[in-house]
Amino acid sequence: MRSISRRGGRLLAAIAVAGCVLGASRDARADTPWDLGLGLGPMKRFLAVRTPGGEDAGFGAIAEVRGHVAVLPSLRLGGYVSHDISPLAPGAARQITSLGPRVKYMPVSKSTIRWWAFTGLGYSHAIAPSYHQTLQLPFSGQLRPSDVKVDTVSGGFLEVPLGVGMGAQIARLWMLEAELSGRIGFGHHGGAYDLDAGREGRAADGQLVVLDTPGVDRFAIGFTIGASYQPGL
Repeated sequence: MRSISRRGGRLLAAIAVAGCVLGASRDARADTPWDLGLGLGPMKRFLAVRTPGGEDAGFGAIAEVRGHVAVLPSLRLGGYVSHDISPLAPGAARQITSLGPRVKYMPVSKSTIRWWAFTGLGYSHAIAPSYHQTLQLPFSGQLRPSDVKVDTVSGGFLEVPLGVGMGAQIARLWMLEAELSGRIGFGHHGGAYDLDAGREGRAADGQLVVLDTPGVDRFAIGFTIGASYQPGL
């Protein structure tokens, strides 16, 4: 009898564990099993290793598409693709495209107001377009103003995005979202971030000009507002 009782207890325990697992899986599917959203807003990048007296990047704009799939009731895995415009005087605004995987923690709730935290690991490709600048260059032993065409350069780096978000259900299956995020950059490479080689340009008379590299994108902060499609809301 004791043997039968023990076997029965083990069977009940196994059924209970299976029920919890299936219940969690069912909850994950029921509470927005996946989401796809778009966010737009301002973004500010901060340069490190700047030249003395050099300009920092100005305020720009960012657009981001992000999506996730629920793997646990409160955990979502997905990815993001973003593009931001980063002004950097005296040159043309830089164009930076980033993408990578993203992890999102969003507690299960039936409330119409939701919050979450996220992080990830991405790669960013930056393009600094060509531009014209007037510089004082030596000519016949004297300094004279000369128009210089600075060459286009590009480069890349790894980034860790992290931040928090809040959303409110505005319609069936749709949520209005706001995210505050930071991005930490490292592993810079390419001509846009070569601190030793600098950035080349040509004067009107063909003279080669080498300018200092402005710095590297070490940190950024941004705020986006947008909407997401979330089945199960």
